[in-house]
Amino acid sequence: SANPGEGKTFVCKYLGIAMAGASKRTLLVDCDVRRPALHEEMGVTGNDGWTDLMLSEDLGSTLDLQRVIRPTLIPNLFVLPVGSILSPDLFYSGYFRPFLARLREEFSCVLLDTPPVLHFSDARVLGQLTDGMILVVRSGATPKKTACAAHYRMISDGLE
Repeated sequence: SANPGEGKTFVCKYLGIAMAGASKRTLLVDCDVRRPALHEEMGVTGNDGWTDLMLSEDLGSTLDLQRVIRPTLIPNLFVLPVGSILSPDLFYSGYFRPFLARLREEFSCVLLDTPPVLHFSDARVLGQLTDGMILVVRSGATPKKTACAAHYRMISDGLE
């Protein structure tokens, strides 16, 4: 979305539930390192997460994903919290691309919950590593001009 509070986490959660309901092994990854909320929304602990794992272990095939991935009450649906190291710098390092590739080996569907497009470049950087992005616009709350600006930022980065 363009701004905070427009429903990104809500959409990510329910899209994940739908994918898991279609028998897809689905992982929700909280990539909002400034305001992580996905773990709370899904009712799992957020102490250890992907940032802790990325900075403490080799990103090869020995990566202990089970240490940080949390199952939910919904079959086939898992959550990967941010963890204790709240640093957006990890998206710009060489670590995140191979880490995401490893997650894609383990799950049929990997959904990234990101911060707002207009406030931080994180979503646009992560969008370069994904198969696609969804722009969330909240009816009656997101001004048309703001939604268009967010869309423009996404397409100017080749993310449409």
